[in-house]
Parts: sequence; C-alpha cells; structure tokens
Amino acid sequence: MPEAAPTTKRDIGLTRLYRRLERDTLTHLRQHSAEQAARIDELEAQVQRLQRDLGNAEMDAEIWHQVAIDAAACHNLPIGVTRDGQAGIVTASQVTA
Repeated sequence: MPEAAPTTKRDIGLTRLYRRLERDTLTHLRQHSAEQAARIDELEAQVQRLQRDLGNAEMDAEIWHQVAIDAAACHNLPIGVTRDGQAGIVTASQVTA
C-alpha cells in the first residue's frame, strides 16, 4: 500500500530529512564499498606475490637438496637423519636404529 502524501510542514520536513539520510547513507555505503574493493585488490595482489615467492622458495629448496645429495654421493658420504632430527651427512654413531 503506498504511503500517504505528507500533509503538514512537519511531515514534509520529516520526509525530506528521511530522504537526505537515505541519500547520505547510500553515499557512505558506496564509498565504503569502493574502499573495501580497493583493499581486496591489494590483498589479492599480495597473495599472488606470496604464492609466487613460496613456489620459488620451494624450487630453491629442492635444488639445494639435490645438490647436497649429489655432493654426498660423489664423496661416498652417508646421508641420514640424526637422533635430534637433523638431516644431512651422518656418522655411524649418529644414525638412529
């Protein structure tokens, strides 16, 4: 059911005030949404950079791991895990049973 048209000065003033508040609220929400969209874009770009950096770090770790294994194999050095959980070249006394 449609609202009745305002009839008194008070009703007209309240209607105008209500419309202005609605307009101001909508303006504020649009501004806030734009700020949030910009922040989301920044965060998405940061996530992409971090994922790329992680991929590069994982690749580097794999390369260094392979270099260490190859170097140990060339020199007939035993590779294993020590009792304290460190991986690398070990002596017979360091190897867990």
